[in-house]
Amino acid sequence: MTVDEREFENEVRRVARSLWPSAQYQGAVRADDRERDGLFITDECVHLLECTTSRKQDKAREDVQKLVKLAGQMKIPYPTKAVKCWFVTQDEPTADQRAVVDRHAGLVVAISLDQFRSKLVDASGYIECRKNYRFGSMQDFDTPGARTPFHFVELDILSDSGERHSIPDIVNVLSSGRRFLLLGDYGAGKSTTLREVFLAMQKAFFLNKIRKFPILLNLRDHYAQTNAAEALERHARRVGYDPAAHLVKAWRAGYAVILLDGFDEIATPGWSGQASRLKKLRFDSMQLIRDFIRGTPAQSGCAIAGRTNFFDSPAEMTSALGATGFTVLSLNDFTEEQVTDYLHKKGWDQGIPSWFPTRPLLLGYLAARGLLKQTLELGSALSPAAGWDALLDRISDREAEIEVGIDGRTVRMLIETLASIARGDLDGLGPIQPDQIIRSFQRVCGYPPDDKSAVLIQRLPGLGVPNTDDGSRFFIDADLADAARAGDVFRFIRDSFDSQLESPADWQTTLRPLGIQVASHRCLQAGVTGAQFNNSIRHASRKLQYFALAADVLHVAQQTDVQCTGDPVYISGVFVPELTSPDPQSDYSCVQYQDCVFQALEIPPDADPETMPRFLRCSIGVIDGRISLADLPKGVFTDCSVESFASTAQTTAGILSLSLPIQVRVLLVALKKLYLQAGSARKESALFRGLDQKARAYVPQVLALLKKEGIAVETRLGGRTLWVPVRSQGARIRSILAAPTASSDLLILAARQL
Repeated sequence: MTVDEREFENEVRRVARSLWPSAQYQGAVRADDRERDGLFITDECVHLLECTTSRKQDKAREDVQKLVKLAGQMKIPYPTKAVKCWFVTQDEPTADQRAVVDRHAGLVVAISLDQFRSKLVDASGYIECRKNYRFGSMQDFDTPGARTPFHFVELDILSDSGERHSIPDIVNVLSSGRRFLLLGDYGAGKSTTLREVFLAMQKAFFLNKIRKFPILLNLRDHYAQTNAAEALERHARRVGYDPAAHLVKAWRAGYAVILLDGFDEIATPGWSGQASRLKKLRFDSMQLIRDFIRGTPAQSGCAIAGRTNFFDSPAEMTSALGATGFTVLSLNDFTEEQVTDYLHKKGWDQGIPSWFPTRPLLLGYLAARGLLKQTLELGSALSPAAGWDALLDRISDREAEIEVGIDGRTVRMLIETLASIARGDLDGLGPIQPDQIIRSFQRVCGYPPDDKSAVLIQRLPGLGVPNTDDGSRFFIDADLADAARAGDVFRFIRDSFDSQLESPADWQTTLRPLGIQVASHRCLQAGVTGAQFNNSIRHASRKLQYFALAADVLHVAQQTDVQCTGDPVYISGVFVPELTSPDPQSDYSCVQYQDCVFQALEIPPDADPETMPRFLRCSIGVIDGRISLADLPKGVFTDCSVESFASTAQTTAGILSLSLPIQVRVLLVALKKLYLQAGSARKESALFRGLDQKARAYVPQVLALLKKEGIAVETRLGGRTLWVPVRSQGARIRSILAAPTASSDLLILAARQL
């Protein structure tokens, strides 16, 4: 017997044990000195099996005779049980094989392995139902319930070591039991990538290249569920597959590969200012995923997708998901070639601005709304802040052209107001309820919406339709939302005593780096003074106690190089995605963060403890720039917890200690700061921080090299020089940083010549 024949017989017996669990410990037997492939005795029936990979009639005749003879023998010890004989073939039984079996109709059934397995679960029936149900966030942005056509461009999928993985690679190993975490920013293409994995896997299954079929769940459909079997049954009902219990049987039997999309969408814990509880809430909300991982047989693969920075650290992610041993993969934004390919399919063949958004979901939205051309025509000379500021103007003006009676400025203020309302949710994207949209319209416009205005409300730029029936909306891109909510912050800084904001007491998270830069850009354009900054910081913190707003103003002031002077400033109970310690020459020692949560905190080597803010009872996910609690600046942190520190190799000091030429080490530090740390652009001065005098001398040459090679773009913001990473180069740069000593990239070779 060949290996293939033995594997085939084992597979048939495995299906039989799943079909008849009361006989799960039975299998092959010997009778009349001949081996019989399967004997399974249940409470009501005796099942006899013969399996073959042969398509010959003689082999069928031999096996059927064995079945008939053994069936007669089984009626003696089991007179009250029915006897059923199964002749199982690897491929569809031939006409000759069926002719042999038909002579014993009623006793023997000829059946292929796929048909036999379909008695456990109709995999093809499920797959067809699943293909007609939505995949994650892939939907039309204007019409609820509709699916928009799209052009799939495969993204670079990178492991932590910088190794690229293709969808066929992932499909090939999932069925063997490999397990993956697929991470990406909001709108990065996680759902489309998982959909392609699903489609590629179902194709391989139908071609008999793999023996397991894919089951793909949108985790947003399973909020508050904790039991995997119940989730599978709900999923079956949602996609229209019946009987639902068959999916559970197939999963437990090891015939399915589980794909779970959106772990960040089943956890929406409210941020109540209790740093110690947020981590526990996230852990509790992942119980369903842990149950799936525990219940999935070792020989079956599993892939789980979610947002990159949902957890405070990789350690928390592994613990909360129960994902020990999973390979972590990250989706890169579109490369320059992929953006060009995508835009070419949309009819654009000209240049692409360096700041241009490269997340597939936002690109698809701009294309669907006819806004690609207007966005691309803004040009490449703008900084990210200026580019996004202009983009908001363009899409607002375009909407105003469609809806007569409302100008572009009003449309933009409405979008900005809704972006502030969305801050009531921890991810800052929504949902935003219809009554909130109507109230915002009336406050911005001064009158309630009429019939024409109702059309605008239904199709406001940048908003999509979540998978609910309540008329709510959500922002389709995190950067778009962050740039929009900078508007309310800017207006408060400019005139804090007359500004009327929408529910700032409900804001749960501060602005991210892009929002800070957009607000700073607008403040510099408007000529906002240092006194206005300091007055608005204290007005928000002391009198109003809008601590998230106060933190926003503080961070915009820091970006704009404004000193925080005067009496102490307290920021209490806010969630801060990213924060970099101020320049040593800027004194922020009067600021104290109390009971706050920081996802990422950067403390450069040259940070001065005397001028740093103070941190009291704060929870910090990752600290970059220091390697341990003992390495933290003295007197700055009190009763704080730190989830993890960046590894030594990832710190500036670690890079500078490598056995590489000094100019290459300076290049690596610059790449790290531009591509791996917080911010959509970096001040030129920040690229000198942490370097000694000898290393600093190479910074101008390194920056000139990055500009020449298209790795970074030089721009200006209010008289300050900023350097912007070209995001389409992200995959290449992460590969360099993952193995800098062994890298043979042309960029490294060019740096050696400096």
